[in-house]
Amino acid sequence: MGNLYTFQEQYENALETYAASIRLASKTRDNALAARALTNAALVSIQMQQNRQALGFLDRAWEDIKHLHTTKDTVHSLISMGRAYAQLLPLLPGRQNHLVRRVIASFRDAISRAETIDALRAASYAWGYLGQLYEAQQQYRDALQSTRMALLQVQHVHAPESLYRWQWQMGRLLTRMGRPNQAIKAYEDAVETLESFRYETTASYSQTVDFQQAVAPVYFQLVDLLLERANVLEQQPRADTDSQYEHYLYQARTIMEQFKVVELQDYFQDECIQALQAKEKPLEAIIDPNTMVIYPILLPDRTELLVSLSTGLHRFSVPVSSAALTKQVNQFRKHLEHRTTHRYLPYAEQLYTWLIRPLEPLLTPSIETLVFVPDGILRTIPLGALHDGNAFLVEKHAVAMLLGTTLNDPRALSEDDVRVLAAGLTEAVEGFSPLIYASKELEFLEKTYGSKPLLNE
Repeated sequence: MGNLYTFQEQYENALETYAASIRLASKTRDNALAARALTNAALVSIQMQQNRQALGFLDRAWEDIKHLHTTKDTVHSLISMGRAYAQLLPLLPGRQNHLVRRVIASFRDAISRAETIDALRAASYAWGYLGQLYEAQQQYRDALQSTRMALLQVQHVHAPESLYRWQWQMGRLLTRMGRPNQAIKAYEDAVETLESFRYETTASYSQTVDFQQAVAPVYFQLVDLLLERANVLEQQPRADTDSQYEHYLYQARTIMEQFKVVELQDYFQDECIQALQAKEKPLEAIIDPNTMVIYPILLPDRTELLVSLSTGLHRFSVPVSSAALTKQVNQFRKHLEHRTTHRYLPYAEQLYTWLIRPLEPLLTPSIETLVFVPDGILRTIPLGALHDGNAFLVEKHAVAMLLGTTLNDPRALSEDDVRVLAAGLTEAVEGFSPLIYASKELEFLEKTYGSKPLLNE
């Protein structure tokens, strides 16, 4: 019942229920029940921001659990206790030494007990969480050793939901230790495990892990690392590094395409999205020579623009963080909705400066169409409304948007057999002003494509 109250965020009721369990366990001398109830009470106390009370519960649980026989339940209780102590580390700065000692002791006791009963999955979690502690403490060598042990243990059981976590953790550690090539390999292993995990489950894995917190960062951190490697090579003589440089760019775009598929599957809770993917062909081999495909990638410290032309793939890096870009986009959208003012223009011009102006050396007169593959917040705005100070982007180029280059066939449609459904309103409806130019636009479509438009119907 306490767990149900916790799930419903009825924390006072949950705490009362756990207190009753603790009293019952004390009367019956059931140390296992007492340890679980005390740990759960501590976790609820953390949610209620009663951190010192949480520490008291955990210290009592620690005393109870020391007397328990070694079972899988005991091991899992120790792991839960160690994680709860770890949650208190940033909340009780004055008790750091005590908390760190207890986290380490909890996980090491769990490891020792798990190995005696051959509980390899539990041992893997204990080693992995111990590695997380060392990572947070910036003790990267100890963190790396613990993470390797977690990977070693999990390879003996089928547990992709934990395997990818330790591969991801290994990638983060190797990055911080200045070993980018090994880090890339670890991240690639994590992505491959996530992909296999996705295909092996009938329901979306988002039911098991939180997508934005535990899946998306794996892809974006790998892309970040690949583009950083491309940046390093870009500073070197190009003749010696061209093939490697292009390899990193193509690989980064491929990972982003994989992410977009996974993101849609998570959103729709449907594995059938995979069937919508176009046959994989090099994008540069099939796009029209008059088309530019722009692939913005929003990263914590910068925005990367991958630009595809029929002649090849190019990269531009803009020193604007995802947070700054998101703030600007939100302001642009907010003011754009007030159609009687031009307050949106400064934001439209700033976004143009960040997203389009760096590409102007490639925007030759032959480029007629810009195809955006937007990421995140950029999907919420009409990119054709960006402004260079003199004209809107859509006044200079045709503008299109794609969810992903592998989720749609990016080749141009044949104009020989195009059928168009065209409809418009020139009358005011539900408080919205009439669209006075809609009739002219429909006339143009009728003349161009022979379609019979629907006007005010």
